[in-house]
Amino acid sequence: MHTGELSTDTKSTFSSSPSTEEASLANETERYPKLSAREMNVLAWLALGKSGIEVARILNISVCTVRVHIRNIIRKLQASNIPHAVAEGFKMGILER
Repeated sequence: MHTGELSTDTKSTFSSSPSTEEASLANETERYPKLSAREMNVLAWLALGKSGIEVARILNISVCTVRVHIRNIIRKLQASNIPHAVAEGFKMGILER
C-alpha cells in the first residue's frame, strides 16, 4: 500500500451513501437551524425578556457582539424581529417553557 491510500476496510467505512441515521440527522438539521452555543444563550436570555444591553452584561460580551448574534438568530430562524425569533424558538423546540 502506498502512502495516502486507504485500505479497503477504511474505504468501506467512509461510504458515499448516507445511512438512515445520517439521513435522519440531516432532516433534523434542516428542520432546526444550527444555532451556535452562544446564539442559544442569547436567545434564551431574550426569551426571558432581557434587552441586548442586559444580555451583553450577563454574558460579559460587547453590545455589538450581542447585536451580531441577534442578527444571526433572526436570519437562521427566518424571523422578522426578536419577539418573532423567540416565538420561533419555542415553536421549533429550541427553547423550553
